[in-house]
Amino acid sequence: MKKERSSHKSRPQLTAILSHQLRQLVRRLLRMLRQAAPGLAVHGSTQLTVHSLDGVRRCAELGMSRVVLSRELSRDAIEHICLNSPIEIETFVHGALCMCYSGQCEMSALIGGRSGNRGRCAQPWSVSTPAQAAGVAALRDCPNWAAEGRALAQGQRPGLAAGLEKLGCRVIPGQANYLLFRLPGVDDLKERLVGKGILIRSCGNYHGLGPDWYRVCVRTEEENRRLLAALKEVL
Repeated sequence: MKKERSSHKSRPQLTAILSHQLRQLVRRLLRMLRQAAPGLAVHGSTQLTVHSLDGVRRCAELGMSRVVLSRELSRDAIEHICLNSPIEIETFVHGALCMCYSGQCEMSALIGGRSGNRGRCAQPWSVSTPAQAAGVAALRDCPNWAAEGRALAQGQRPGLAAGLEKLGCRVIPGQANYLLFRLPGVDDLKERLVGKGILIRSCGNYHGLGPDWYRVCVRTEEENRRLLAALKEVL
């Protein structure tokens, strides 16, 4: 029996085809831009994930006059590209404290419906300028601060989690200096604790969470004991 030739293309073939089609699409878009606005300068955004000299040269071939390099590049890589680039190079000196790869971030869209590809990126947790200054000062003036903080959280987290669970909370396991938990049906816990002089974080505005989700910091044994006692009183 004669074997039929498979019509399935290999992954490298599909990648080459898609890459070619994408380049053609970009060329058509740039052609339309030049026709609509002949004097418009076209820059390659960091969303293009341009991280090599070859990528910069491809952008130049497409008619771009400047490229914004990926944020994750090292200083040596940026220097090499700048010294050999046929077009202008722009790079981040200090941007948002985002750890995602440039152009490959889906986190913002996933957790908040805000796409970086639409210019609406929002990082999971922002760090204010005063907080950054405090962190730098702590690392400079208290060299053991970070290690001591980790040790405190690791030592106190299990006891705090166990105490919350005894009170009917559903605690989400974690490794940070705080615990996320749910207290089913109780949507005013933050307000109840304010009367006891304790402030906790309501997480009802977190994407995918309801009004009965909360977050508490892992603190010293005495402070954690006080929190648990206050919770017991208000529940």
